[in-house]
Amino acid sequence: MSIKPFHSLLILVLIFGISGCGFKLRGSAEPLPVQIRQLALVGIDKGSNLYQALAHALIGAGATLSQAEDSDKGALLTIHRVGQSRDEISASGGQTLYRATLEVVFSLSRDKQPKLIDSRKLRASREFSFDSNNPYGLEQQDILLRNELQQDLVRQMINQIRAVGSTH
Repeated sequence: MSIKPFHSLLILVLIFGISGCGFKLRGSAEPLPVQIRQLALVGIDKGSNLYQALAHALIGAGATLSQAEDSDKGALLTIHRVGQSRDEISASGGQTLYRATLEVVFSLSRDKQPKLIDSRKLRASREFSFDSNNPYGLEQQDILLRNELQQDLVRQMINQIRAVGSTH
């Protein structure tokens, strides 16, 4: 057996092995259950980064976003509160350790039925250190950290919506 056919065979075996093992990229999970694919997203400013990230993830999960007035035709995802904080944990030698936290309280209802998710709080937090002797890049780090926390909360929300939708 020559080397070239052996490499081709090896590559094919690897491709089939990876595709058959159930591997999925993060964020590429199953779509939302049919009964909650039509939904309205209320309680949050449509221009906010969190709204944009959540709307994008919901659409990616197969949802069709509608107006709040049309919530009787589908589900209603209500964002009750969004809070963020940054707390100092410790400081020594010019290094300060912080904890950034983003919190969302939301509920999900459908067709005037009892709430599918009744006022649930989700929280994401990260710790990071800051060198007060080198303040450059703190603003960029803060923006990246907030985006990462938002994406984490959006994934949690989608997973919880998917889980509750599959049981109803």
